[in-house]
Amino acid sequence: ALTRPVGAFIVFPLFYLYLKTKDFKIRNIRPSILFLLLIPLGAFLFGCYSYYLTGDFFAYVHIKEKWRHTLTNPITLLYTSIFSNNPAIVFNAVFAIGVFILIFLTCRKVGFTYSSLAFILMIVPLFSGSSALTGLARYALVAFPLFISLALLFKNRKNDEMLTIFLVLLLGSSLWIFWNRYLFY
Repeated sequence: ALTRPVGAFIVFPLFYLYLKTKDFKIRNIRPSILFLLLIPLGAFLFGCYSYYLTGDFFAYVHIKEKWRHTLTNPITLLYTSIFSNNPAIVFNAVFAIGVFILIFLTCRKVGFTYSSLAFILMIVPLFSGSSALTGLARYALVAFPLFISLALLFKNRKNDEMLTIFLVLLLGSSLWIFWNRYLFY
C-alpha cells in the first residue's frame, strides 16, 4: 500500500480472512483486528509524503491524470480494447479476460480469499483507463493465487506440458510486442 494504490485494497480479503478465523462472530473479534489498519496507513503515509513534497496530498493521482489515467469502467474498457489497432492493448485485454476466467474457474479450489486477492490485483489497474492496458500482463506476476490456480488445474503431466507450451507461446507473443515497440500507444 505504500508503493502502489492497489495495495490498499488488499485490506478487504484480509478482513474477510480475519472474520473467517473468528467464525464471523462479532464477540470473537479482538483488538488485533486493528493491525489491518496498517495496510491503508501505507497509502495515507504516501499521501502525507506527497503533501510534504508538493503541497498536494493527491499529487500521485494528479500526475496519473497527466499520463491519461482516468477513472474508467473496466468491463467497457476490456470490451473496447479487444477491437483496438494496437496489438499490445488487444493482447493485454485478452490476457486480462483469460485471467478473470481462470479466477472464476478456480475460485472454489483456491478459496475465496485468494481468489478475491487475485481479482483485486487485476481489476484495480483497469479502473485507471486504457493506459493501464499497455502493461496489464505484468500485474499478474504479483497475483500469486493465479499460480496456485494453474498448479491445481494442471496437476497431471500431459496438462502440465500443454501449459508449458502455452506459456512459451505467451512469452514469445510478449517479446514480439515489446520488440516491435507496441508497448506504448
